[in-house]
Amino acid sequence: YLNQIAGQAMIDGKRFDADCWHEFFKGHFLGYVDLPNGRKIGESTTKLNVTDFASYVNKVEAYAVTELGVIFEENQRY
Repeated sequence: YLNQIAGQAMIDGKRFDADCWHEFFKGHFLGYVDLPNGRKIGESTTKLNVTDFASYVNKVEAYAVTELGVIFEENQRY
C-alpha cells in the first residue's frame, strides 16, 4: 500500500516516500508519542493485534482513495 501511495499521492505538488506516509498514517489513525526532544512520532503498529491492524489498513486504504486519489493495483496491494 505505502509504495503505491508514495508513487501516486501528492500534497501541494510534492511527493513523499513510503516511510513518510507510514509515519503520517500512524499518527493520523493511532495517535502520537512524545519524544524527549519535544518531537512526536506515530504510535507503533507492532502493538496492534490482527483485528486492529486490519482495521488500521482499511483506514489507510480508504484515506488514500478518498483523500489522495490513489488507485490501488489489485495484484500489488500487499
